Amino acid sequence: MNIMNNFDKDDIYIVNLIKEECIRQNVKVYIVGGAVRDAILHRKVNDIDICIECDPINIIKKIKEIKKYIYYKEFKTSNIIFNNNVTIDLIHCRKEGYEYSGALPKVTPSNLYDDLYRRDFTINAMAYDIIDDKLIDLYDGMKDIKAKRIRKVHRNSYNEDPTRIFRAIRYSARYEFDIYDKNEISTCIREGIIKNISDDRVIREILLLCMESKWKESVVCCNQFNIMQIEVDLLEKDNILCDYLKINTRILNLFFASKQNEFREMLINNSILEKELRNSLKRYRNMTNEIQTILSQCVDNFDIYKLLKKFSLYELILISFFDVYKYKIMNYLSNLKEITLDVDGKYLMDLGIEQGKNIGNVMNYLLELKLNTGIRNEKEYLNKNSGEILNAVKH
Repeated sequence: MNIMNNFDKDDIYIVNLIKEECIRQNVKVYIVGGAVRDAILHRKVNDIDICIECDPINIIKKIKEIKKYIYYKEFKTSNIIFNNNVTIDLIHCRKEGYEYSGALPKVTPSNLYDDLYRRDFTINAMAYDIIDDKLIDLYDGMKDIKAKRIRKVHRNSYNEDPTRIFRAIRYSARYEFDIYDKNEISTCIREGIIKNISDDRVIREILLLCMESKWKESVVCCNQFNIMQIEVDLLEKDNILCDYLKINTRILNLFFASKQNEFREMLINNSILEKELRNSLKRYRNMTNEIQTILSQCVDNFDIYKLLKKFSLYELILISFFDVYKYKIMNYLSNLKEITLDVDGKYLMDLGIEQGKNIGNVMNYLLELKLNTGIRNEKEYLNKNSGEILNAVKH
């Protein structure tokens, strides 16, 4: 089997460059992991990882068509961008060990067999020998692809790295494969194994899950495993402000649909999600009841404007999940948000209005009038009714 038939010509060109240099240096070279899996499945290959049994810097220094690269000496890994903009991860085959459940692995340079053993699932533990044009499949990954199943490579895999549970769910949804290790995963979750990893690592997996086209299916699966407690009927809830192709919108939807305060707090308190998104989740959490009470009492455009101008779009999306408020929010965004006055403080002072609190009061009065009655020329209105306006703002 020649998996290279499923690579595009630019990728093949770069793989051959690396192959030729490895032949010159008598180094074995393999495409590993997801690229092999996706090529076998006839899916687009996006990320190409190449393993070699030497320090990658030895190969990098000899290839002239490299635009730039990052090299990590401690781990003997590198990320390379070539002149044709193909990106490759070139790494020394390695062995991983875990001191305890959930620990980050200790890495040591090794051979291909140790490298394949350290991987999460059999479908990701296949390698393609570029020089000899042959598939290396030590753990029956091809058999599992044909059977459409996600299966761990070795004993204690989920205990070593609980993030593999999230990846099993993600791959299951993406490829429509069954999870072979369901019972073991359920046991691990009941025993609280996910608490062995930091909240940041959990949120990173949730973010990756939300980047998938079948993100909703993944969330439903998490629910079934009792990883999250989500109101499934609220997922992708109809909301005119929601573009569910956007990752942050999916996070907002998850936050709204969550029945678990602990999970909501994780979405707020982490270093993974964008700061603006986290701040909006926090503000919404702190003000949910107040927002709903005040918004229910808003009876005119000016009241709606005064309240909603304080909030970010993310907060408005969260509020608009409540159907009763969505029309007020749409009115604000479509008709009110961009309305401004054609007069300013200087114009009012030129009319003889005393500087200070009166200026602000008159401006507010005019804005309220414009929002609620739709006056088109506030200058003309002001010139004709300045006495009446000043009297009104005083009382």
